[in-house]
Amino acid sequence: MNKPSCCSNGWYAKNVPTGHSDFGRLFLCTCPKGQAIKRQRLENVTGKSQMPPDYQIMTFANFYPQKAVKLQFPDPTDKTLEAKRIRRRIHALNGISLTGNVKRAKDKALAFAKEPHYFFTLMGESGCGKTHLAAAIAHHCMAQGRMVIFAVIPDLLDRLKATFDKDSPVRYDDLMQIYLTVELLILDDMGSENETPWANEKLYQIVNYRYNWQLPTVVTTNDVPPHIDLRLQSRLFDARNVKFEILAGDYRPIIKRKRAT
Repeated sequence: MNKPSCCSNGWYAKNVPTGHSDFGRLFLCTCPKGQAIKRQRLENVTGKSQMPPDYQIMTFANFYPQKAVKLQFPDPTDKTLEAKRIRRRIHALNGISLTGNVKRAKDKALAFAKEPHYFFTLMGESGCGKTHLAAAIAHHCMAQGRMVIFAVIPDLLDRLKATFDKDSPVRYDDLMQIYLTVELLILDDMGSENETPWANEKLYQIVNYRYNWQLPTVVTTNDVPPHIDLRLQSRLFDARNVKFEILAGDYRPIIKRKRAT
C-alpha cells in the first residue's frame, strides 16, 4: 500500500485491492511536479500569499536580539490587564539578560523551523519580535519546499466570512480545509480578533483539528495563559508543545525614527 517510486505527471495510484476506499483514486506525489500542482491549487483558493508585504523581508538573518528594547513600567495608576501584564513581564526579566531572552526565542524558532512538529507559541508585547520570528519560520519552511499559510487571525476570519457572499469565487469548505490541513499554519496575533461566538468557534475548530492531528502550527499572541480561551489554552500549552515568552518591548518606534532621519 506504499506509494510507488514513480508517478505520472505528479499523480500516482495506490497499490490497493479492489473495494478499498483508495482504489482507483489518484493522489498528488511528493515529487516537484506533484508539489507544484498542490501549490497552485492552494494559491487558487488563498492567493499567492496571505503574508502582509512588510513581513516578506522578515528572516532569521535580519533578526537582531542585541537590539531588543526594554519594557517600560506603566503608570502606577493604570490597572488595566495590559498594564498588569507588562509589569509581570518586567518582573519576570529580573536577573535575566534581555538579549539572552530574545536570543533564546530566536534559537527556539529556528529549531522549530528546521523540524516543525506540534505547536510553537510565542508570547510577548506588540513589537517585541514574535511576528518577525513567525515570518522567519515561514520563509525557512517555504525554502524547504513546505506548504505554508501565514494568516493574521482577524484577516483569516474575514476571509472565511467573505466566502458566504454569493459572488465569492472561493467556497467556504475549500478555504477551511486548507487552514485545517496545510503542512504548516502560522496564526499571527491571536487575541486581536473580534471575540464573537462565531469567531471563537472557527478559531477553536482550526486549532483543535490541527492539535488532534498533530499538524505543525505557530501561534503568536500578546496574551498570557490566564487570559486565553480555556479550550485553546489546553491545546496551545500542552506539554509536548514549545512555548516561549519574549520579555522585550516595542522596537518599531525606533525603526520609524531611524527611517525618518
